[in-house]
Amino acid sequence: MMDTFYLTDILRVLFVCFQHNPGNLIPVFDASKSIAAFDYDLNTKKFTRVSQSVLAILGNNLLCTIQKGNTLKDLIHPSDTMQFLSYFNITSPISNISHPECKSYFFNSMACRIKHENGFWKYLEFVSFDYRYSPNNTLHKCGFIADGLFQTEMANALAIKNSKLPRNIPHTSTTVTKRESEVLNLIGKGLIAKEIARNLNISVTTVISHRKNLISKLQVKNTAELIKQATKLMLI
Repeated sequence: MMDTFYLTDILRVLFVCFQHNPGNLIPVFDASKSIAAFDYDLNTKKFTRVSQSVLAILGNNLLCTIQKGNTLKDLIHPSDTMQFLSYFNITSPISNISHPECKSYFFNSMACRIKHENGFWKYLEFVSFDYRYSPNNTLHKCGFIADGLFQTEMANALAIKNSKLPRNIPHTSTTVTKRESEVLNLIGKGLIAKEIARNLNISVTTVISHRKNLISKLQVKNTAELIKQATKLMLI
């Protein structure tokens, strides 16, 4: 699971900078390749604003879906649906945006799998806080959606050398292709190369090549470790 410490730290700073209307921090992340900012109305259960960076993370179709105010519940992995719905339906203690000196920020987080428009699953982290928006006094959730590249992007943006940020995290949420995801799921079900080839109508050589690439991308040594790591990263 990704470490959300850096995300909450950024969110805390931006929360103070945009205290009068936290939703205005959304465009700050339009050019990001790994972090999308969002504002969600807890009363209407719809997204009100989302940064353009969703395009890089989930694809154009998903960006359009969110921009229309729709939720992503139909695109959530079945095993994560209840967690997702709970996250966007239950409020945490309200952060006080009326007092700039207030030190009490109540962050909540969640990790789940969302289907990219190209058909493969992406493991994403949500970090947000709930606040009451004036003048209509509505409850909102404002925060980030981040994939595994966010720590690397932060390090590069800040030109950090010898940082404590993990540099060798597997970027599976971005680099695992649709076909690799299909092969990985069948490997997880215990199928051998010949069976996978037959199921996907590809050659055994191609299956072996995909398995080799997956082992390299997830930085493991063999198929057993591949299944273990993929399960840990919620890819299967």
